[in-house]
Amino acid sequence: MINKIRLAQHVNRGRLSKVAPVRWLLFLAVLAAGPSLALSNDQVDSANLFARTIVQLKQMPQENSAIFANIALSHLATAYYDEIDVVYSRDANRKQTRWARSVTDYVHGIVLLNDSIVKGAQPAVRLYPHSEAVVQVDNRLITLAHPRVDQQSAFEQGVLVEYCALVDCVPLAESPTQLASAGDFAHAGSDVREMDWQFSSAGTTCSHGQLTIQFNSSDNLKRLREECSELFNELESLISALHWQRQHGVLIDWNFLTVNAMSGRDESSVLLNAFGDTTVVALPRLVKAQTLLSDLTPWLQARLDGVNVIYEIRSQQYNW
Repeated sequence: MINKIRLAQHVNRGRLSKVAPVRWLLFLAVLAAGPSLALSNDQVDSANLFARTIVQLKQMPQENSAIFANIALSHLATAYYDEIDVVYSRDANRKQTRWARSVTDYVHGIVLLNDSIVKGAQPAVRLYPHSEAVVQVDNRLITLAHPRVDQQSAFEQGVLVEYCALVDCVPLAESPTQLASAGDFAHAGSDVREMDWQFSSAGTTCSHGQLTIQFNSSDNLKRLREECSELFNELESLISALHWQRQHGVLIDWNFLTVNAMSGRDESSVLLNAFGDTTVVALPRLVKAQTLLSDLTPWLQARLDGVNVIYEIRSQQYNW
């Protein structure tokens, strides 16, 4: 089930940012701390899904740790190679070139460690208080820290999605009630081409999934169709992502829900709760109209719970 990472060229992901020196020093700090450091029960209870998954690995077969470590290291190496590509794809200054060379050696260490896991080495995946997770094989450690701090949550989510596609993560749900509510969901992924249009002297409306958008006029119908289609597509993608999170035991705090753009990426990060659980979805319209997500929260919650609620928004509120 473990596949070797392919070291290919990757797409330019945006402006280069420095790796915080503390992440380079963390290897020595964690190693010096030794195995006595561990998360308390209270810390585990308040941790996000990524952290709880790592803690659960101790109770799972060793193969699960190997699968998780392989996926995480593959994603990490890809992230660093992307940053190196940014430097070499443009006229970089001496400092950036020196950074890229030093990071190349570091990524080589990630690949070598991952290769040893592919060949049968037994990794330990650990989570220490106040630091990122680490993968350890014998005395070799790699910290699972994305080179861009603002993309750490997206990195963790990418690892989780791939890992949970191979391993049953559903037992991480906090209660049978939570699993039942997740199983009730039956509406994600509906065809956004199925939009209902109404035209009148008061303007134009388009509807999908019990949500109606009211436009003041019927001018430029092509643009209105694009507006509706793009927003409904975003919302369906978000609902599917939220369903995945709930199905895997993540608490969705509707009062906490926020969306933020990520530097160098088309996707947006959606913060789900105070624990730091995050999902990653392309939501350009929700990012541009920050109040739109909070305005649509009652409708989103109803859709996720499988409840039919008729809801309406007016385009003029968002300058459409």
